[in-house]
Amino acid sequence: MVVKGSCIQLPSKLSYMSLMIAVTIVITVALFIYKIVQLINDKEMRSRISETLARFSMFGSENNISYSSQEVLHDSIIGFDGIQRKLIVLKQFGPSSYDWRIIDLNDVQNCTVRKSYRSIKAGELKGRSIEEYLEKISLRFEFYNNKKPFEISFYKHVDNKGVKVSELNRKAKAWQLLISKMLNNKRKKENNLIAKSNDQAISV
Repeated sequence: MVVKGSCIQLPSKLSYMSLMIAVTIVITVALFIYKIVQLINDKEMRSRISETLARFSMFGSENNISYSSQEVLHDSIIGFDGIQRKLIVLKQFGPSSYDWRIIDLNDVQNCTVRKSYRSIKAGELKGRSIEEYLEKISLRFEFYNNKKPFEISFYKHVDNKGVKVSELNRKAKAWQLLISKMLNNKRKKENNLIAKSNDQAISV
């Protein structure tokens, strides 16, 4: 007697349960790995910020600078010495690569918050906010004597994904207000008088 081979089919309910268990396991493992990577990244970031703050503090001590206000940004730290009217900027380019900038407010003519946007095609703004195209928020310094302007980046679309843009924008505006109040109004008036006299001379 010959028994022909036959294909045994598993009950569909059992197959569905097995599939769901497999999917659940994959998702759990993926979430676990993501959490581990996130913890490692957070630890590295905390270590990097701690080291940068230590350098920032050391620089202040070595140059007799007392920070009355500080701000930690994505790749830089800024500090303000109200007595000496100076803004100190420490920018990090790599694990151990730093660049310093000391801005004397006596040399600053104007301080503004500047926003840069990605290119917007015709019709793209329909039903969308322009803030969705925001590329960068920076604090821009313009100086007397035609010195090159300098910018401090508070937000970059590439570096600050997931960060609340409104919060960084608020911080930039707060610094702009603080610095603008400290600008040398006497020098502004002198330059305005010079500009006015030059205009009169030209008109004559």
